[in-house]
Amino acid sequence: MVGLVRGSESARTLAVVVGVLNLLVGLLGVFQVGALISYLPLTLQLQLAVPFVFGAYLLWCMSQEDVKTWLYKRAFAGVADA
Repeated sequence: MVGLVRGSESARTLAVVVGVLNLLVGLLGVFQVGALISYLPLTLQLQLAVPFVFGAYLLWCMSQEDVKTWLYKRAFAGVADA
């Protein structure tokens, strides 16, 4: 989180990787209990959706041009002023 606030491109890349991993974890979770999903309580069904939603939102956020521009300006603000 600190890297994203400071404007680090490697932190943005790490956030993208975490988003992809969340999607994979969500997919594996659904495959693990796929046959039993209709018998699970609603709270457990919603918990299976959390990695999908979080991963997709993180990927969407980190791929937006305004986020990339903000990170670039944040990282190189001191260089432009000098």
